[in-house]
Amino acid sequence: MKIDTNYKPELCASKDLTRPNLNHPYLDTKTKSLVSTDAHIMAILPVEVENGDKDGYVPTDALKEARKLYRGVTHAYVLL
Repeated sequence: MKIDTNYKPELCASKDLTRPNLNHPYLDTKTKSLVSTDAHIMAILPVEVENGDKDGYVPTDALKEARKLYRGVTHAYVLL
């Protein structure tokens, strides 16, 4: 998955540990989007999907680390 480094979907994810399905953004390869919500606000961000990417939750820590690694670059790759 390739995502613009200006996007921060983890800020929209829930921090409530009793709702684990809202704690991490969800990658939807069919619509080529990353969806994040805390049940009050929702972010739907465009991403570039690569071969081998599958639908599923993307850990917020992975997004933060990818942004650090690709600092100064417009797009970051997140490999899971």
